Formats: sequence, C-alpha cells, structure tokens
Amino acid sequence: MLDEADESSVIVLGSRGHGRLASAFVGSVSQHIAQHAPCTVVAVREASDPRQDTVLVGVDGSDGCRPALDFAFEHASRTGAPVTALYVSESLRGRLGRAREEAVSPEDTDLTAAEPVVAETLRPYTEKYPDVSVHRELTYGSAVRSLADASEHAALIVVGSRGRGAFESLLLGSIGQGLLHHAHCPVVIAR
Repeated sequence: MLDEADESSVIVLGSRGHGRLASAFVGSVSQHIAQHAPCTVVAVREASDPRQDTVLVGVDGSDGCRPALDFAFEHASRTGAPVTALYVSESLRGRLGRAREEAVSPEDTDLTAAEPVVAETLRPYTEKYPDVSVHRELTYGSAVRSLADASEHAALIVVGSRGRGAFESLLLGSIGQGLLHHAHCPVVIAR
C-alpha cells in the first residue's frame, strides 16, 4: 500500500483487522500506514452516534493543523455538515485546575491568549467557506483525551499529522496515534 501511496491523495482503511486484539486496538496495518503514508489517511470505524454530522477538527495554531482545516472545511462544505474547531491547552495550570475540578477564570488562563490565535487560524476558512457553520471550543486537558471525548458527538474527526510537540519530525504525532486508538468515529490524519 505504501508503494502506491506516492501516487495517491488519500488512503482509506478499516480501523481494525482480524487479529486477536482487534476489538481493543487499532489494526497494526492501519497504524503502520497512518504512521508512514505520505498522503492523508482515513481510518474508518463506526461512529458512536450515527445521527451526528459534525466534523470535529483539532486546531493548535501551528502550520501542522492547516491540512486538517483544509480537509475538514472542504468536506463540511460538500456535505453541508457543521464544523467544530477544538483547541486544547495542555498547560500545567489548566491540568491542575481541571484535576481539582476548580473553575479556572478566563483572566487566569492561556485560553484567553489562544482565542485570537484560533480566530485568526480559522479566518481564511470561514471566508472561503461562508456556507459552513463553525463552532469554536477552547478547553484544558489532554489533547488526545479531549478530542477523543468530543469525537463521541462527531461524524468525523480530522487532525494534522504533526502538531507543536517536541517531536515534530515524526511522521505521525502522538495526537494522531492516540486518536487512532481512542476516537469514537472515523479519523482523518490530514497531510
């Protein structure tokens, strides 16, 4: 499959194979292809709520999220689906507040600083796709867990292949890997 991937724009795979642990983990072929493919990879699985039509897209303000936004908005425009753009801050302050279930006031958070970055990141897409309804969410926590939890109410989740992490040179970031295992709907790793 990878030999043919250079000539492809998208590879679509099932999320599980026939192995003994198929019900617990993403298939090894899907994981390997998602890790090494030079193009966008879609891991198809049944959505936990088939009535949902929302396209959930991870946004971090980096250049790595642009392919995800391109895919999400184009798909949403073609299908008439709304987009939810989710920004997750993994800051220590936010994690501590969330762990203690304390309210974190906006003036004490980096979410206030992130709001204009998210708005600016989305601006070209909202201008290009005025027909797409967009909802922005900013939250604290683990990016994988927050996106996986939100995917329970989505028809599709789209993330870039790399984000802002320390290991940007990897072909597939930890968020993409985590979502291949934990998402509740089809996962798109956009390149």
